[in-house]
Amino acid sequence: MNGGRRIIPIDGANEDAGEASMAGPTAPEDAELAYMPPAFLEKASASDWNSAEIPALKKSWPALVLAGGAIAGWTAFFVWVVILAQPTPASAEQWAWWLTQWSVPVLLVLVLLLVVMRTSRQEAARFADAARLLSNESAYLERRLVSINTELALARDFMAAQGRDLESLGRVAVDRLSGSASQLDGLISRNGTQIDRIAEVSAAALDNMEKLRGQLPVIANAAKDVTNNIGNAGRTAHLQLEELVSGFQRLNEFGLASERQVVSFRDRVDSALEGFAKASEDLGLLAENRFDALTQRSVDQAAMAAEAEQAALAVWRERSDAHAASLKETLVQLGEAHEGLIADSAGRLARFEEAARSLTAMLEIQGRDLDEQLARRRASAEAGAAEQRAALENRLAEIDEAVAERRSAMERAAASAAEGLASKLAELDQAIEAQRSTQIVEAEKLASRCEEIGSKVSAFSEVLRNSGEQGAQTASQVDKAMADLTARLGEMRHALSGTDLQIGELTDSAVRLLELIQAGGDHTRTQIPEALRSTEAGLKGLEDRVFTLRDTLREAGDGGRSLAETVGSARSEVSSTIKELQKAQKALSEQAAEHEQQLSALRDVLAGVRAESDALSQDIESRLSGAIGGLNEAATKAGKDLRVSTAGEIESLAERLGEQSSAAIARVLQGRAAELVGRLEEAIDAAAAASRDTAIQMRDQLAKVDELAGNLEARVDRVREKAEEKVDNDFARRAALITESLNSSAIDIAKALSTDVSETAWASYLRGDRGIFTRRAVSLLESAEAKAVQAHYEAESEFREHVNRYIHDFESMLRQLLSTRDGNALGVTLLSSDMGKLYVALAQGIERLRT
Repeated sequence: MNGGRRIIPIDGANEDAGEASMAGPTAPEDAELAYMPPAFLEKASASDWNSAEIPALKKSWPALVLAGGAIAGWTAFFVWVVILAQPTPASAEQWAWWLTQWSVPVLLVLVLLLVVMRTSRQEAARFADAARLLSNESAYLERRLVSINTELALARDFMAAQGRDLESLGRVAVDRLSGSASQLDGLISRNGTQIDRIAEVSAAALDNMEKLRGQLPVIANAAKDVTNNIGNAGRTAHLQLEELVSGFQRLNEFGLASERQVVSFRDRVDSALEGFAKASEDLGLLAENRFDALTQRSVDQAAMAAEAEQAALAVWRERSDAHAASLKETLVQLGEAHEGLIADSAGRLARFEEAARSLTAMLEIQGRDLDEQLARRRASAEAGAAEQRAALENRLAEIDEAVAERRSAMERAAASAAEGLASKLAELDQAIEAQRSTQIVEAEKLASRCEEIGSKVSAFSEVLRNSGEQGAQTASQVDKAMADLTARLGEMRHALSGTDLQIGELTDSAVRLLELIQAGGDHTRTQIPEALRSTEAGLKGLEDRVFTLRDTLREAGDGGRSLAETVGSARSEVSSTIKELQKAQKALSEQAAEHEQQLSALRDVLAGVRAESDALSQDIESRLSGAIGGLNEAATKAGKDLRVSTAGEIESLAERLGEQSSAAIARVLQGRAAELVGRLEEAIDAAAAASRDTAIQMRDQLAKVDELAGNLEARVDRVREKAEEKVDNDFARRAALITESLNSSAIDIAKALSTDVSETAWASYLRGDRGIFTRRAVSLLESAEAKAVQAHYEAESEFREHVNRYIHDFESMLRQLLSTRDGNALGVTLLSSDMGKLYVALAQGIERLRT
């Protein structure tokens, strides 16, 4: 539009030379006129025409005067002859006729004047100037077209360079995405190896559980064998008791028995029973040892499996978190790079479109301007001369063709460049879209892999959990089998032992169980009050700490009125915390009372069980004593009646009788003893559960108390920090005010000591040296005598007032400074300063330090 260049070519000097050479044949001698814009050329041509018309008008003024005189004479003659001679007023038609008649001679005169003026040398010069101006404009237009063509070539090169930059940027982005994808692949592979290790650990744990499961049937078979042996022994004893009953029947039928044979029979039976009891005890001990070893091994295996599982899960969680974090960071970096690439491409495309639109608009405007100028100048040239018109028409046609060709070439070049850029952008978008799709696919694969890993881990966890449950079930089964075996062994021991021994053992067992229960109750009673006492001691210590903190805050709050609200809020928070702690203590006491009630109820139940056991034992003793008495009477009678029977029959009958009596006693004791043991076990389980719940609740309450104490300490620390900060700020502000007051008092003291104050001292004071007068007063006091200072102090009231105010302010600041934590060192520093030296000199002068 304005002839300037938007793109500066590299070889601008050569292009200027080429343009000058191209415009050489048609360029005028005046180079400045050749490079002048059209508006300035029009102004210059107008000025040339004006300068040329001035002498021409001077030369042709007679013709103009003659023509004007002729028109004026004709007008006067026409008015006198035609209009004034009319006696009546004329109509409109008459006036139109008169105007027509008058205008014909006037037009004739004007045509003659125009012909005379057009045939002059002045008109020929005007046509020559117009032709020269058109030639200059054509040359300028050609130069402008050459420069525009150069700029278009540079723009095309710039667009190609930008396209190459975009292509390289896309290639770099694709390389980065490929590198990130390879890193993700490596991370996924390492994660797979870790998961394989976890799978191996889980497989080892499963193998160990399978081995344990394979060993459990052997143990169960051994327990079954022991149980079968005990059953066989019981059946044998039962058969012997049956034979003993039949022998007693024979004794009742046939008659004699000997007391000596009965004694020997009893000795043999006792020895046999003792041997059998010893063998049963040995078997029981052996089974218990084996079961204890198996239980310990099962617990160790379960602990090792749990530790391995926890370690593997912790490692997998850490690696998963690390992989997820790295994946998120990589995705964020890829997104930022992708957004930056898209934004850069969009910006460059927008700049290119804007440049293309501006260039097209400029070319269209220049084309329209050229068309308008050429059309206007063509019209003016056609009105001049036919030869110049033909030449100008040919030249303008050539210029139009060249402009059309250049415009079409520029449009084609712009279209091809736009198409190339669009294709490059489309390829770049396709590459970015393909890379994005690949990234999405990789992310989906990674997500599916993570889901598979999670499912495998959950499956492994489920397998381990099932293995743990199976182990627990197996352990419970083993415990149940051991309990059954122990019960059967106890039953056999009770059945094979004597009646007195059975009753004594049952009583001892009941007493031992009661002692255990009482010990558990005593333990619960002692532990809970001790825990409550420790809690109360901790709460009391916490209350003491709160009170000490409250005192500290109260002492800190004495330094300023603004801290009262903060201390009040802290006090309210402390009181609310103490209330919460008291509520927690009350809840603990209530829970302890409830547990005490439960223990008392359990104690009552145990007392009832003990009473029932005593009654049962007395009933069994009475029945057994009656049965033994009957047996003795029957034996005596049978000995008297059947003394002639054989020893074998007597022995068999005695064994049968013993077995039957033992079976009867065992059945009676087994039912009642099983019921008592069940009730005792239920009571023990309830007491253990209550103790466990109490311990858990106490632990939770203590954790809550600890948390509340930590929060309280944190709040108190914050309040203390705020108070200390505010006190420090207040102290610094008060110290600054006191320092200003001391400096001003030092000015008055220096004036009082010496009225001669130099201008340099005032200049230093105004520049910011507030201690200049303090140092001056110190120097004056050092040169003066103490008695003179004291006399001056006693004589002048104004000096005495200034000295008193200075000493009072300095001592108040020193007192506040000494009240701080590091006040001694700061006090020494203050006394060694200029203000301290002045204070010491004044105090010595007025003898204040002596008092």
